[in-house]
Amino acid sequence: MGHMGKLSDRFSAAFQELNTLHFFFFAVYQILVLIITLPLNVIPFVGQMAFATINGWVLTFGIRFHYDAEIRNISVLQSRREAWKRKRDYTG
Repeated sequence: MGHMGKLSDRFSAAFQELNTLHFFFFAVYQILVLIITLPLNVIPFVGQMAFATINGWVLTFGIRFHYDAEIRNISVLQSRREAWKRKRDYTG
């Protein structure tokens, strides 16, 4: 029983590191998307709608990721899969 507990703790720590690493890369990605799409705001109406749609998806997934990781305790990969299934709900 003691050996299994240690093994479980190692997997838990590795899983937490992986989630932290994914979160870091997602945060960098989120900032880059915001910066790259910023010029879209110069175009009246259409550009602003495109900016809101693109960044709405990215920001919503970021919020969803926190919920999935902290409350539902699922992996980033599973969270991403579920978000892609519901992408239309986030941008619609």
